[in-house]
Amino acid sequence: MIGVLGGMGPLATADFFAKVIAATDAQDDAGHVPLLIHSDPRIPGRPAALLHGGPSPLPALMAARDRLIAAGAQGLVMACNTAHYWHAQLRQGCALPFPSIVDVACAQAAQRFGIGVRIGLVATRATLATRLFEPALHAHGLKLLAPTEAALDEWILPAIALVKAGNTQEAGPLLERAVQAMLDAGADGIILACTEAPMALQGAPAALHARCIDSSTALAQATVALWQQIQSAHPARAAHNPIAMNHATTPEHLQLDLTWQEPIPPAGVQAAMVLMDSAKLHRYGETGAKPGEAAALEADFAAEIGMPYCVAMNSCGSTMFAALRCSGVRPGDKVLSNCFTLAPVPGAIAHAGAVPVLVDVTDDLLIDLDDLRRKAQASGATTLLLSH
Repeated sequence: MIGVLGGMGPLATADFFAKVIAATDAQDDAGHVPLLIHSDPRIPGRPAALLHGGPSPLPALMAARDRLIAAGAQGLVMACNTAHYWHAQLRQGCALPFPSIVDVACAQAAQRFGIGVRIGLVATRATLATRLFEPALHAHGLKLLAPTEAALDEWILPAIALVKAGNTQEAGPLLERAVQAMLDAGADGIILACTEAPMALQGAPAALHARCIDSSTALAQATVALWQQIQSAHPARAAHNPIAMNHATTPEHLQLDLTWQEPIPPAGVQAAMVLMDSAKLHRYGETGAKPGEAAALEADFAAEIGMPYCVAMNSCGSTMFAALRCSGVRPGDKVLSNCFTLAPVPGAIAHAGAVPVLVDVTDDLLIDLDDLRRKAQASGATTLLLSH
């Protein structure tokens, strides 16, 4: 599954989704790329942060990245050009492949237009001011032709704003003028370096489209290629669905009827009856020389395992919660856990205020050590709650 950091803006994210579908050579539903799209339009504005000292979107992007990883993403992409200013920071501590929209767009431009040519950029002022594309253009042997300030103010930025407002029809003529102006100024090709731009140019003449690289389409094609690589390298993991496991393998491992447990032995039934007859069903007010049944159980169990103390708990969930807190887990921490388990396990993590990071399992239903290593590195989690 590929995780998508989106919502910047929502229409551009939906357009990217459609382009991934169009780029996939699929004969049926199962042949398409599994995507988990995190579309959150509340992520702080990228231009405002870069140009005017507004709130940084990096914390929200980091949180979105971690949610996607925790949900089982095997690769990541981000459907926003300007947000790639923080791409290097998002890759730090992330073991998953995370291709850059900037790199794939520049690679396509070099392939289509050749080395040494001049490339115009249709981009936000923040993308241009931070010189976001210049290293990748240089690496691919391309030269930058930036739009003029007048073109930005009169055509490009108003067109982007119109698309974000859902008005692609009015945005089209504005961007056509901006593209043509850069071509007239000597650009050999254009990179549409804002994911809103391609939607505005949907009605543009074919000749104009031929001179443009759609960064969103380039990333969609890279997303399909990434999924194909994951399938080739890890076919079992790529095909694995942790929610609905392969029916061909499930009966081999689960021959038990888990709706019925072993019967309680007669001695256990008799002991329970004696306890209920005693009316000592709780531990409040225990006095006298003889300890209550719970205290006696704690003492016996502590002696059995060679420990000075033991505390009896009312449930496994309470026990896991107490163990997490005693081990130093605090609210907001990330805790690893195998995904094939019962609800009280991630429930105990959530009860402690922590964030569950689910780790994949193998076909034998054992924790996948490779995925555990990846998830630990990507999430920064140092605690593993392993259940069976």
